Amino acid sequence: RNDLLSYYPNPSTGTFHFQGAVDGDGPFLLRILDVAWREVDRVSLLPGQVSLDRTITRSGTYFFTVTAGGHLLQKGKLVVF
Repeated sequence: RNDLLSYYPNPSTGTFHFQGAVDGDGPFLLRILDVAWREVDRVSLLPGQVSLDRTITRSGTYFFTVTAGGHLLQKGKLVVF
């Protein structure tokens, strides 16, 4: 399975760029979670091309998910140093 979004740089000083395409029925949701699974950021994505930056201000390890209708489409790990 191909990932919907690429994300870089990783590790980062805090700002990550997400890029790619999400197709199909939305709404799509990008969530960033800390290691205790607390949500630290969320953004709704419309179908089509995606290019956006998200900033995490505290160093540590984070996880992101992309979901549609409650179904997990992609997940990944982000590291902020």
